[in-house]
Amino acid sequence: MRATIGPMLKVMLMRISLTRVPGGTAPHESAGLQGTCPAAAAPRLGYHQGTSPIAGVVMLIRDILNLKGGTIYSIEPSGRLTAAVDLMVRHDVGSLVVMDRGRMVGMLTFREVLQALQSAGGALADRQARDVMVGDPVCGNPADTIDDLSELMMRHHVRYLPVQDGETLFGVVSFHDVAKAVIRETSMENRLLKRYIETQPSEPT
Repeated sequence: MRATIGPMLKVMLMRISLTRVPGGTAPHESAGLQGTCPAAAAPRLGYHQGTSPIAGVVMLIRDILNLKGGTIYSIEPSGRLTAAVDLMVRHDVGSLVVMDRGRMVGMLTFREVLQALQSAGGALADRQARDVMVGDPVCGNPADTIDDLSELMMRHHVRYLPVQDGETLFGVVSFHDVAKAVIRETSMENRLLKRYIETQPSEPT
């Protein structure tokens, strides 16, 4: 599954080039730190009329983050799993970033919570995020392509992938986010193709 613009659309895009426009800040909600605080935002990409031809437009991880927004839901290592479940349910998310002093130290997903429930006979008691989190999780980079992202997630059998550049955390991407982004990109390609066909002069009969 490749999110690239097809050959017919390259004619329409010959005079379009990519440029970066400033990004903002992303809200950050934590089960250990109440309220919001600034978090890194992925650099946004915009289209403008230019003179440099391009062969095609490839969707990057930063584009997916721009589509979904950059809210990061997190919990401290000492946060209880009951608080983690509450945060996941309230915001309809399947993962939390485990943050310690502003630095990511692990990932906690519904998989680890379910495993904790199973091992404890259905009770979470006072178990903490550090007890079950995935330490040193595999990460993606904002400049990776959607194909790189899909391959990485399948190779490591993960449904949620933190996106990080150095020590800067930009957000978390899920398989669901990837599917939505591909559908949206395909819809845009179809609209552009339809518009291109409609503007072509009719061939003489």
